[in-house]
Amino acid sequence: MSGRILNVKNRRLKEVNWFALAAGPLTLTLAVASLSVPWWQLTVGQTLVKIGFSPVSLSTNILGYNVALPIINALNWMFMALLLSAGTVLAVYSVKPLMPYSKRLLGFAYKKPLATLISFLVFLLLVTNSGAILGLIMTGSNMSGADLNVPLTGERTLKLPSSVSQGTISGISVSTDFEWTFWLAVTVAGLCIAARLYHRKLEKSITQL
Repeated sequence: MSGRILNVKNRRLKEVNWFALAAGPLTLTLAVASLSVPWWQLTVGQTLVKIGFSPVSLSTNILGYNVALPIINALNWMFMALLLSAGTVLAVYSVKPLMPYSKRLLGFAYKKPLATLISFLVFLLLVTNSGAILGLIMTGSNMSGADLNVPLTGERTLKLPSSVSQGTISGISVSTDFEWTFWLAVTVAGLCIAARLYHRKLEKSITQL
C-alpha cells in the first residue's frame, strides 16, 4: 500500500510544471519590486535630470522636481495588471497543468511577461536612439555637430547642436544603467518560455501512459 501511495505522489510531482511554478511567484515579485526599483535608470549631469523607468513605473526628477505624466501612469497600471494576472494564473496552472483548461491558462499567462519585456526594450531603443531619429527629421544647420544618442549602459558626453550651445556648452554628461529588476524580468521571461516548452513534454508523457 505504501508503495502504491509513493507511486501516486511521484506521478503527481512529475505532472507539475516546475518552470511555471517558479515563474508565477517571480512574476508577482517582479511586478511589486518594479514599483520602487526601475529596470533602467538615466542620469543627466550630476543632479540635473534623473529618470527611472520600468513598465509599471516612471520616476522623473528634473532639478529636484518630480514630474508626473498621466498617460504614462495609465500605461504603467496596464502593465501592472498584466504582470499580476500572469503571475497568478501561472501559479494556478503549474500544479494542475494537464487539466482540460490548463493549456488555455498557460497560453494566456506565459506571453504577458515576455511581451512586457519586449515592449520595454523597444521603447528603450527608441529613447537611446532618439538623437539619430531627431537628426533625420531636423537635417541641416539646426543639428550641426550634434551627437545626442544615449548609451544603453555606461557613461558618455552628449554633444549639443551648435545652434543650441552657441559656443558656451559643448556637451553634457549622461550615465545609464540596468537595475537588478531588469535581469529578474529577463529570468522570468526565460522561465515562461521554458514552461511553454515543458508543457509539450507533459502532454507527450501523459499520452504515452
